[in-house]
Amino acid sequence: NGSYRPQVVGDSDHVVVFGTPTGPMLWDFLQNIYHPNHFKDGMVHFDREAPDVVVLLPNERTFEHFQRYLGRQESILFQERVFPLIGDAFSEEDMKRVKMNKAWHAVV
Repeated sequence: NGSYRPQVVGDSDHVVVFGTPTGPMLWDFLQNIYHPNHFKDGMVHFDREAPDVVVLLPNERTFEHFQRYLGRQESILFQERVFPLIGDAFSEEDMKRVKMNKAWHAVV
């Protein structure tokens, strides 16, 4: 189901999300992490400072549900920065796919 390929834009790193989150939980997390209050001067430095978010999902059903959330108009701000993948946090191969060794943070 692919691998995360960082899009070097500026000072941003990436965050990896693991576990068995629901679509609404992920939506709330993304709304929070990409909130304008988290960036210098609001949205002025968003492109340079906003991290990519790699979401390692446990199954196809959750993946498809999450894809629908990302397709919403409200996600236009961060659609290009969120990378859903299907995998397992206990798989060494999947940890390589999400570039865990280079991640800024991990969220379980």
